Amino acid sequence: MESLSDFLIRPYRSQYDVEQELGPALFLMNENIYERIDFLVDNESNYKLNCSLWAPKIKNNQKYLAILFCHGNCGNKLNSFEILEQVLETNICVIAFDFSGYSNSVYIR
Repeated sequence: MESLSDFLIRPYRSQYDVEQELGPALFLMNENIYERIDFLVDNESNYKLNCSLWAPKIKNNQKYLAILFCHGNCGNKLNSFEILEQVLETNICVIAFDFSGYSNSVYIR
């Protein structure tokens, strides 16, 4: 019974390889060039949140709207792939991150 409660309360922390799983930083989709920019954000709990921005290749300081994608329990920012193509086709950027304690977000002392 203890292992079942651990599974529900403290689920397995999924890991992924940024280079292999997220794909190339520049990519072509439907004859348009897009880019992925990875960055870290520090939060108040001393975690570095692993974040990514997917956007059309910016030309002449053009501005775009963005959607912030928040994954569910046991998820990570790879779950944003479910909406990525449809959203990028509308010239809206997608920002996704791994919550504190999930996937590739790490605790710093």
